[in-house]
Amino acid sequence: MPMIASPYSFPCRSQRNEADELEEELVRQFFRPFKPEVLLCPLLKRVYVLVHPDDLAAASAVVRLAAPRLNWQLLLLTDADLDRRIAEAEAAFASLAGVSPELAVTLVEEGLFSFGDLANVPLTRLMSIGNLSQPQTQYLIEEAGRRARTSA
Repeated sequence: MPMIASPYSFPCRSQRNEADELEEELVRQFFRPFKPEVLLCPLLKRVYVLVHPDDLAAASAVVRLAAPRLNWQLLLLTDADLDRRIAEAEAAFASLAGVSPELAVTLVEEGLFSFGDLANVPLTRLMSIGNLSQPQTQYLIEEAGRRARTSA
């Protein structure tokens, strides 16, 4: 089965440290039989593992074994799942006042896929990601938190 070639990559790589690299290698070892694409998001301590749909059931069993050994949240996705999440997140973020389509894309590229994710990004980190002022950023965090609570 061919390896999934996702057009998406998270530019978090510049913020990675040696421990992040070790975590990624450990994930790759756990899922080696599935030849996954591993997308590491240090911002949320989250690892997205992309597998072929035919491997999803078997890879799910590996998640149950691997998750307790990792320091990161482990999410198993297919390419179609990732595409859907990206489209939904970009549309949701763009619906926030002050968020341009470009900023919505940037947020998703950082591995944020929900209002809950956005609400949990530290203020100063979100300011630097979006090149926003403190009041704009505070509004985004508060509004994302409100929307996350109402959609739960």
